[in-house]
Amino acid sequence: MAAGERRTGPTGSRNRPAGPGYACRLPTEARPHPVADCYVVAPASAKYVAKLATGIAKNQALTQVSEALGTIDVPVVVFPRVNAAHVRRPA
Repeated sequence: MAAGERRTGPTGSRNRPAGPGYACRLPTEARPHPVADCYVVAPASAKYVAKLATGIAKNQALTQVSEALGTIDVPVVVFPRVNAAHVRRPA
């Protein structure tokens, strides 16, 4: 790539080029953020927990936590959000 040229790629279902701040990163390039010591998801909605369980990572937060779930050295703590109706009627 030439100096100053941005690498763009598909984003979303519209297959449009990445916008400002969303340039693609190759796996061989350095990560833009430091490595986390642990991950805490609180409060986790039922939808968030279901996406984690099925591996649907639609945003950076889900992607980071999903990748950490398979890592032995990084603890992941997920606190589900429970409302009063769920507490009154346990499964």
